[in-house]
Amino acid sequence: MPFAKNWVEELILEWLLLKGYLALSNVRLKSGKGGGVKEADILGLKLVKEPKEFDERKRAIIEVLEIVHIETGSLAENFEKNLKIIKSKFAPERVETIKEISLDTIELESVLGKFLLGYSRLGVSEVRYRRIYIASYVAKKQVNRLKEELEKDGIEFLTLEEVLKAIIRDIDVWKRKQTEKGFRVTKRITLPESWWLLSLIDYMKSRRLVKWP
Repeated sequence: MPFAKNWVEELILEWLLLKGYLALSNVRLKSGKGGGVKEADILGLKLVKEPKEFDERKRAIIEVLEIVHIETGSLAENFEKNLKIIKSKFAPERVETIKEISLDTIELESVLGKFLLGYSRLGVSEVRYRRIYIASYVAKKQVNRLKEELEKDGIEFLTLEEVLKAIIRDIDVWKRKQTEKGFRVTKRITLPESWWLLSLIDYMKSRRLVKWP
């Protein structure tokens, strides 16, 4: 798996891992008509079992593949150019390629699971696709307009500040669940060492070096 290109991508990668996703960075997509290599910044994949009612008599448990496609960047252009940049990151051909790659990744995990554990998890009935753009910088006056316009295309727009607040909340949720599930008995729970940036945020919060809430 390629390494994240910068600290923002690394932060988002760790955040998805915290939330229970299989996280991939800099996923190579198909080349465009003009050549060149295109990539998706971050993908989060998760299989979720859900009940589904097909009709009054038929009900079943299906497996839904959740795909979280996150792009990040600094938006220094005017509103129109920034809007165009963001939409291009979630162009239909990109989305279809990402769906194919994601299903292939889950299928590979399923094959390995059957070989190593004796059973397969492959059985995806539906794909749920979530598009998110996270701006490390954007003019404040553009934020609400971008949110409104992108929402029309099913794209969530978040500032880095909004994400950091969500991360701090999710760290607390993760720690609480560790105790509830019986994985930890102490209240002084630490994050996995490989989650470097999340651990730094958690340390700064515990030492009151950052204000929260």
